[in-house]
Amino acid sequence: DIRDPKEVADFISWLKTEAIDVDILVNNAGILQVGSFSETSLEAWHEVFDVNLWGTVHLVQALLPLLKERPEAAIINMASASGLVGFTPLTAYSTSKFALVGLTQALAGELVDSSVHVGVICPGLVRTSIGEAAHLSAEHQEQVRELLLQRGCEPEAVAQAVISAIEQKRAQVNVGWEGHAMSLAARLLPAKAGRFIAKYAK
Repeated sequence: DIRDPKEVADFISWLKTEAIDVDILVNNAGILQVGSFSETSLEAWHEVFDVNLWGTVHLVQALLPLLKERPEAAIINMASASGLVGFTPLTAYSTSKFALVGLTQALAGELVDSSVHVGVICPGLVRTSIGEAAHLSAEHQEQVRELLLQRGCEPEAVAQAVISAIEQKRAQVNVGWEGHAMSLAARLLPAKAGRFIAKYAK
């Protein structure tokens, strides 16, 4: 449970006991929360951030000393296209992914002179089971499942983006047309991008 610092610490202790070297950390765990700000409970906000942000913080903090000992190492964080432009129907999720992008950028700057490369992946829709989480309503589960089946890219495309980020030491890799479009919108139309996405989502 990456939300629990003690469990993470126990895992690191096991790695050391087994003398297992760690070269790459991919922070891929994440949960989805559907709803606007007014529809999202405080409990749901904490749940999303506990996994999507704090889980990453716990793992990076625990593993960074081991990664620094390696001649070449990498930390790759799995964010989202909705971490580049605020996505109204996924307000808590989008906010957590914005935080993950910011964490990645700050950490990359901090480790620029080390042996550890830090990058972030920003995919659009991907055909995964993220929408089948028990905390989502049956209606939201069905909506997400249908959307991902119709428009999502294959998980292999995201896996290839991770490899590219590591091998080419890329700071950010966008995946799918949504990832590229939202990255472009965030750069060219930062004031209007969120409003456009909100209308598009409806």
